[in-house]
Amino acid sequence: MRNRRNLIAWAITGAGHYLKESIDLLTKLVEDNIPLMVYVSRAGRDVLRMYNLLNNVEKLREKGVEIVYEDDESPSFPRTGRVYIDVRLVIVSPTTLNTLAKIASGICDSLVSNLVAHALKARVPVILVVPDLDCPLESEIPILIDRSICKNCSEICVALRYCPRNAIYIGPDGLPHVDLSRCDRCGVCVDKCPHGAISLSRKVMVYPHPLLASLVERVRSMGIVVFGSPRDLSSSVIVREVIEGLYSGQ
Repeated sequence: MRNRRNLIAWAITGAGHYLKESIDLLTKLVEDNIPLMVYVSRAGRDVLRMYNLLNNVEKLREKGVEIVYEDDESPSFPRTGRVYIDVRLVIVSPTTLNTLAKIASGICDSLVSNLVAHALKARVPVILVVPDLDCPLESEIPILIDRSICKNCSEICVALRYCPRNAIYIGPDGLPHVDLSRCDRCGVCVDKCPHGAISLSRKVMVYPHPLLASLVERVRSMGIVVFGSPRDLSSSVIVREVIEGLYSGQ
C-alpha cells in the first residue's frame, strides 16, 4: 500500500544567522496553505527566544501547524517517525555546524539529526540551509554589554534592576553580564542604561570553520541538497516540485 505523503517537515536549529529569514519563509508557506510540520531543536528554542522570534513560531499553531520541540519529546523522538508516512520533503533551515557534523557522521542523537536520519532511510529528500556557506559574513550578537564602559561607572547597575526577565546579573568580575537563556531582547536595559553600554544586534564577522567544506561534501554524497541561504529555497526545483504536488494532490 502506498503512503499518502502530504507534509513538508521544517526543522529549526540553534543558528542565529538567517533565522529570521527562515521564519519569514516558513510563515509565508503556511500563509500559502502549504501543509507543514515544524521541528525545533533544544538550542533552536533558546535562540528563537534570544532573537525574540519564538512567538512567531508559536503563532503558526493558530493555523493548524504541529510544532515539535526537542525538550518536549522523549529520548527516542517518536514524532520523527512521521517521515515514513506523512512527509515528502525535509528542510532544515537554518542548520548549525553541530547538526551538520552529526548528519555527516551518521549520528542521530538529537531531534533534528534523528529526523534527517529517518528521512534518508525513508528516501525522503532532505535540504539543509547552512549559513556558514556564506562565510565570511556579517552576523549579529543578540545583545552585548560593553563592560569597558561599565568599568568606569560608579553606580549600581540600573539595567539590572529594571530587567523584567532577571537576565542581567553581576559576575565574579563585579560587572554586569547577560544570561542569554533568559533574555528576550525586550530592550528595557538598553533604554535604562544611562551610559549606553548595552546594545542589541551587535554586528560581528564570522569566518568558515576549517571542517566546513569536508562536512558539506560528505552530506552531499548522501544525496542531501545543501544551500547557503533560505532565499535559495524559493528557486529550488525540488521545493517547487513538492509544492506543486501538494497543491495538485498528487
